[in-house]
Amino acid sequence: MIHHMCVSPRYLLLRLSPEERLKCWQGDPGMTAEEMTRKLQQDLADGVVYPIGHCDNFDPHRGCLGHESLSDES
Repeated sequence: MIHHMCVSPRYLLLRLSPEERLKCWQGDPGMTAEEMTRKLQQDLADGVVYPIGHCDNFDPHRGCLGHESLSDES
C-alpha cells in the first residue's frame, strides 16, 4: 500500500509568506493574501489537510486513504 503526502494549513501559515501561499494555491485565482490567510486559519481549525499532488483517494481530514502498490514489493 502506498500513500500520498499531505500538508497541514499550520505549515503553510508558519513557513510561507502570504505571497508564497498564493503561488501554491490552486483554488480561486482571485483570492487575496488576506483571504488566503483566513481560509488557512479556518481549515486549520476544522482539521483539514491538503494533498501534495493529485490523489484520487483523499480525505480532507485524514489525508490519502491509500493505493494498491504497482510493484510486487511488500
